[in-house]
Amino acid sequence: MSSIEVREDTEDRFRWDTITSVFDGDGNLIERFTENDDGTTREQLFENGIVFREVLTDDAVTSAKPWQSIERSYDPSGNLLDSFELRDDGVTIQKDYQDGQLWTITETDINDDGSQSDARSWQSRFREFDDNGDMQFSFEVRDDGVTIEKDFQFGQLWTVTETDLNDDGSQSDARIWESRFTEYNDNGDLLFSFEVRDDGVTIEKDYQFGQLWTVTETDLNDDGSQSDARIWQSRFTEYDDNGDLQFSFEVRDDGVTIQKDYQFGQLWTVTETDLNDDGSQSDARIWQFRFTEYDDNGNLQLTLEQRDDGVTIEKTYQDGVLSSVFETDLNEDGSQSDARNWENRFTQYDENGQKLESFELRDNGVTIATQYENGVISARIMEDRDEFGAMTDAEAWDTFIFIYDENGKLASRRVDFDDGDVTVDLFEDGQNAVRLQVDGDDDKPWYLRETLYAEDGSVAEINTYAAPEDVPSQYDFLSDEMVFVA
Repeated sequence: MSSIEVREDTEDRFRWDTITSVFDGDGNLIERFTENDDGTTREQLFENGIVFREVLTDDAVTSAKPWQSIERSYDPSGNLLDSFELRDDGVTIQKDYQDGQLWTITETDINDDGSQSDARSWQSRFREFDDNGDMQFSFEVRDDGVTIEKDFQFGQLWTVTETDLNDDGSQSDARIWESRFTEYNDNGDLLFSFEVRDDGVTIEKDYQFGQLWTVTETDLNDDGSQSDARIWQSRFTEYDDNGDLQFSFEVRDDGVTIQKDYQFGQLWTVTETDLNDDGSQSDARIWQFRFTEYDDNGNLQLTLEQRDDGVTIEKTYQDGVLSSVFETDLNEDGSQSDARNWENRFTQYDENGQKLESFELRDNGVTIATQYENGVISARIMEDRDEFGAMTDAEAWDTFIFIYDENGKLASRRVDFDDGDVTVDLFEDGQNAVRLQVDGDDDKPWYLRETLYAEDGSVAEINTYAAPEDVPSQYDFLSDEMVFVA
């Protein structure tokens, strides 16, 4: 006949209040029920003196524990077989064991009616362990539908696979990506990752010793056709051993390529091309090629651009300040091009980036030299002579000389014509004041003609002088040697 034993802690010496034990006819313990001071209870069932089932409960009124109930089963040796825990927030935790070693853990965060609960940020989690108790596999379903699968080797995280798709396989908007895959090496360092974005962009990253090494991005549709998710088709980026940028290459949707080289993480050069796949000229940009170079401080040092029409533009900089610009308009064989009305142009700047001087050679042989003071034009001379200094017939004049005041307004202009005639205009505050015309080839009835202008620009007076000796002394400069002075 079975018997019952009841123990009571009347003096409150222990954490339990009563323990009720049930024995079989042979005096073997078969059941024990413990009521604790905090309101929790423990019910244990025994066989051959070894517990094989255990149930713990926490009264909802006292809620002394974060769980409502825990159920455990044991094998004949007393090793745990499984346990099931119901938490106060409705989360359930199922644990299964092999030979007393934790094998799997299954957690759910679902309401009784099967609807999603907000107790956790996930709906379910599953974890599996190997014979050594090391994590081997885990799978998690987040509240937003994202799934996270992790694989381990000898307890070390090996791969992580994440997906953001709806149950029917359609695209979800919970994340900006559809899937992500991450791989680690034996030391737990990042080795590789691959991400597919919602817009179709793919991002592949490779690592060396956990350090980011390369990034490859593509923006193509599944069939390989061009996508409009980005302004580029592909991008490749490479890093050095210190994690600093070393190289990048980008192919834009319009075919333009952009290559960047770095030194110690500092941008060094940028090379851009605008050519079709077959090497022919593209119209995506107004240039075929651009090259940019930077100094050690990241300041512009040099730029070189070749335009679609054959014009080349080379710019040099000092400490990032424009120093010079050299432009040419020649065909590849060195012959003259008609893209511009000049063959070459050169402009030099001072240390503040203000124009200092410039020189232009026109297609017809005319040269234009200009000087500046504090960035303001001070003088310009145009000559119609060949490379040996001989006069040509490209224009009806031989030289033009312009002199400007400190504000850049025209002060005087002198024209020496091919027939020997000379015309000089004098200006006051940019307004024509005097015109002097010299007859150099004796085909006019006067040697010098003087025209004076009123303030409104109208002719106020005209005077003529028959011979050089009749010319007023104030105009003696007309017989001086022509000098180009800024």
